Amino acid sequence: MQKQVTKRKPDSTGTIGKKLPYFFFITLLFAPQVFALLPPFYQSIKEITAILNNSDVIKKLNTPYPISNITKTENGYQITVQECTLNVIVEYIPPKAGWVGPAEFKIQPGELVCKQKAKES
Repeated sequence: MQKQVTKRKPDSTGTIGKKLPYFFFITLLFAPQVFALLPPFYQSIKEITAILNNSDVIKKLNTPYPISNITKTENGYQITVQECTLNVIVEYIPPKAGWVGPAEFKIQPGELVCKQKAKES
């Protein structure tokens, strides 16, 4: 005995066809916000990378010692190397009208401050 298989007629509009206009509308509605800023984690990576590649920062931190700490501060970052610290200001540039994308910024390294080791008698 053979089973009789009946094929279903495909729906001419289909479920996807009905939902597609809504998908495009929602995508267009939120597209500018999606690309407006980097998430904070990725923005901080971009900032720290720019700081560590900045020639003025490299000159000021010219030391044989490794970086022991990078700390986020209110205005930027503080880099610690051995007994010295360097505060680096991250100045955000206001975006132009209609700009979408990651925040633009400038790096302004401060003065290197080193603790004086107590002299032994």
